[in-house]
Amino acid sequence: MGKTSTASKNKYNKKNYKRWFVEIKISEFEEIENLRQDLSRPMFLKMLVENYKNTLNSDKSNKQ
Repeated sequence: MGKTSTASKNKYNKKNYKRWFVEIKISEFEEIENLRQDLSRPMFLKMLVENYKNTLNSDKSNKQ
């Protein structure tokens, strides 16, 4: 990949994506890695967020 191509991809990624770094204990990291199995980390995070949102919506429905 040439410098121009890399620069273009970096520019696109900077505009459209946000990096998120986290520091956790090794034991917690290992637990997360075991839970996610074959899912990529981004897909695992998306799944967790969706499940969390569904839980929140379910809790709201139960309170009404």
